[in-house]
Amino acid sequence: MEEMTISMEQSPLGHRGPASEILQLLQRRGPLSIKALEEALGVSTNAVREQLQHLLAAGLITTSKKRHGTGRPAHVYALSDKAQALFPQSYGVLVKLLIEEIVKTSGAPAAQQWLNAVGERLGDELAQDHTTEALRERVHAVVGVLEQRGTPVTLLEDEHSLSLQGWSCPFFDLARDDHGLCEMERHMLEHALGAQVTIAERRFDGHAGCRFTIET
Repeated sequence: MEEMTISMEQSPLGHRGPASEILQLLQRRGPLSIKALEEALGVSTNAVREQLQHLLAAGLITTSKKRHGTGRPAHVYALSDKAQALFPQSYGVLVKLLIEEIVKTSGAPAAQQWLNAVGERLGDELAQDHTTEALRERVHAVVGVLEQRGTPVTLLEDEHSLSLQGWSCPFFDLARDDHGLCEMERHMLEHALGAQVTIAERRFDGHAGCRFTIET
């Protein structure tokens, strides 16, 4: 069986270092000049410039000119939208409360129906990124989009079968309490691929990850 592993580039926030510290400073304090970054980090101007060039090349920061008083405008650096997405979000708490409210007011079946509908809409959105009619090509396209969105998966394929193996779950904390989110992901994949998808393995059943099989 051929195995193709898809993984994200390591995030600058994944380890301590100058680039990570610059991003965190910009998150806490907003746009900063090279001089302000130099003073905050306690490093040389050249060291700051080098890290800024890497972050600019990665699309994680933007630069603009800001005038202070009557002097020449200085370049200031700010987080890009791409960098904003690297920082932890509080959406998990919001989704958890929404699900609990739906269960309380309308019952568990209604909550699952709502989750499935969300999964179908996510799948339709994924499907917009490819137009091919060949199933295997659609699978490869969806794997690529999932990678770009920060959900790395391993594609397992041979002449007779296709499977997607996920080692990290974007809904891990939520799914521990509500396995209906696994069903939501299945609906998402079915709508994105236009093929029947089944859950073959789940991490919460003692497996190393979650595996979805695709009917070919």
